Amino acid sequence: MLKTYILFILAFLFSVNCISQEESPSDSIVFFSSISDTLLSIYLNPTKYVRMDDPSTHMDHHEALFDVIKGTYLDSFEFSTIDNKRYSTSQSNKPIFLHVTASWCRPCKAEIPSLNKIVEQYQDRVEFVTLFWDDRERVERLSKEYHSKMILIPSLTSKGPSEVIIAGFEHILGFPTSYVVLSNRKIVDVQLGASAPMNFMSPEGESITVTKEEAEKANDDILKDLIENLLISDKHLLSK
Repeated sequence: MLKTYILFILAFLFSVNCISQEESPSDSIVFFSSISDTLLSIYLNPTKYVRMDDPSTHMDHHEALFDVIKGTYLDSFEFSTIDNKRYSTSQSNKPIFLHVTASWCRPCKAEIPSLNKIVEQYQDRVEFVTLFWDDRERVERLSKEYHSKMILIPSLTSKGPSEVIIAGFEHILGFPTSYVVLSNRKIVDVQLGASAPMNFMSPEGESITVTKEEAEKANDDILKDLIENLLISDKHLLSK
């Protein structure tokens, strides 16, 4: 039980720094691009949400960020893929699983097999897009590790260690992060972090080992739940 709980927490905390189903009326739609200043203010002031002497508050900072994001609508961003093709977030009628990653992030690397599994299983029902911290040359070298149906978007400009800024899309939450987006482009969930093999001491002083198989299973379960909940929410949306 302790290991299961820790794997769940690590899926959030071991990162770089690491549903609402009701429709909003058109006059109250808030786009993702409009909340960048609010997100930055929260991101730069974690002490407003976290007490270092109280582990129970350690997720509060992330939750404050997620609360601002969830319910906003993804703008019509236009990206350039590693094949120099244009990809727009408005070009498909499918829900979008928008993943943000970096080659030097160990949890990101550990998550790739699980990502490939969900792409294989849900590619006909969900658009899978990965935005990289890395430049085109590096992403081209990495591309063979990803499912062929995953749309890979390299970065074009320099950025900070927890940032991705591509074609107006600004991400500052660290890596890996997944934005779960309905077919009407409403963001309904955000997932930060992933499990990776490791050895560490629990707060109670117990030695914990997370194997490769355990980390992959945890990532499998989290990603599958995200996609299944996305499809349920989208079905509810389309049935209205």
